[in-house]
Amino acid sequence: MRRSLRGFKRLTAYCRALPPPVSITQDWPRPHRRCPLGRLISMERNKDRSAIPDQAAVERDWRERGFSCALWIDPPGQVWADFVHDTDELVMVCEGEVEFEIEGRAHSPAPGEELCIPARALHTVRNRGHTESRWLYGYRR
Repeated sequence: MRRSLRGFKRLTAYCRALPPPVSITQDWPRPHRRCPLGRLISMERNKDRSAIPDQAAVERDWRERGFSCALWIDPPGQVWADFVHDTDELVMVCEGEVEFEIEGRAHSPAPGEELCIPARALHTVRNRGHTESRWLYGYRR
């Protein structure tokens, strides 16, 4: 019970640090780039699945579109289960094999492919590989 309470407190602190929700009546930066449920919206599809995206370029693009951008690193086997945010989230795998389950549907984007997780969608992230994974994430501001 004590262990569970500590995890809840950490999750609560994490959620409080998230940006405030965005009104759905607000104009989107690019209407054709709305955040459909778990849709891959790759700007340029990587033919070389091992290519590592340019983090600075992705950060500039996301900032122009109203998103933050940060790097997350997970050890092999890491699972972040059942998260819900009040704002849209973009993710992009840089290295490794990462699976994003959104509302029960699994997505395994290639490095450089962008995945949009809509606001209030239940999602889980899993590092499916045997090596460390690195992925970018950002929240709509």
